[in-house]
Amino acid sequence: MTPMLARSHLLAAFAAATILSFAVLVVTARGYGEPTPPGPDPALASWPDWPFQVTCRSGEESFDPLVAFASPSGAERGMSPAEQGLRELIEERKDWYEPMPAKGWRRIAESETTAQFTRGRLDGQMEWFGLELEEDGKWGSNGSSSDCEPTTVLDDVGNIVTWSLARKQKRLTAKTRTLWIDLGPGGCASGAAQNPRAHFRFRTLGNRLLMIAWLGSTPGTHTCQGTIEPPRKVRLPAPLGELRLYDGSTFPPVSAGKTRTRY
Repeated sequence: MTPMLARSHLLAAFAAATILSFAVLVVTARGYGEPTPPGPDPALASWPDWPFQVTCRSGEESFDPLVAFASPSGAERGMSPAEQGLRELIEERKDWYEPMPAKGWRRIAESETTAQFTRGRLDGQMEWFGLELEEDGKWGSNGSSSDCEPTTVLDDVGNIVTWSLARKQKRLTAKTRTLWIDLGPGGCASGAAQNPRAHFRFRTLGNRLLMIAWLGSTPGTHTCQGTIEPPRKVRLPAPLGELRLYDGSTFPPVSAGKTRTRY
C-alpha cells in the first residue's frame, strides 16, 4: 500500500469514527434530554388497572408505579428530608465531570432511611437514583442507573426476564395458541441454558393478555456469561382470540409486535 493510499484509509477511518461518535452523542443527548412530565406520566393513562409492584433495582426496593409516577416532578425543590438530601447532592456534584442533572427529578419512594428518584419518561429513557440516610445524618448515594425500565415484581418468584417474538413466529391471529419466543438476558448462571428454566405467568387485563417470563434459580455462586439458544416454544392458556398480547415483564408492558426488534 502506498503512503498516500494508507493516509487515505486512515482519514476515511477517522471520518467514520467521528461520525459514529457524533451519532452516539446525538442519541445520548436526545435520550437524556427527554423532559420529565410535570404531572402524572402519560403512560399511566393506558394502564389504570396495572396490578403489580415494579422495581428499578431489586424486589426489596419495589413500588407501585401508578402512585409513584403520578407524583409531581420537581423533587429537587421539595422539602421532605430525602428531597433536601437530593438537592444537597446535586449542589455537591455540580462541578463533577458528569454532574447530576439539576432539574426534572420525581420522587417515587421515600422512607425514613431510603429514597428513590427518577428523571425522564416511562415511554423513553429514564434515569434512576437511590439515596440512603448515613450515620452522620446526611443523605448519600445508594446507587444509580442511566436507564431504568421498571421491572415487574412477583411475590413468589425472582429473575424476571423480557422476551421477544422469534423470527420463526408467524403473525398473531385469533387462533394463535403456540408462540415461539427468544428470552432476554437473565441473571448470572455460569452459562446454564435459560430455556429449560423458563416459566410463564399470565394475567388478563381487559382485552390485553400479559405474559411474564421468569427463570428458575440455579444453586451456588456463578460467573456471568451469555448463552445462545434456539427459540423457546410457549403455549398460551387458550387461543388468543380478541386479546392483544404484551410482554408484562416491565411497566409499561411492551406490545408483542414491538418486541421483534428487541434483540
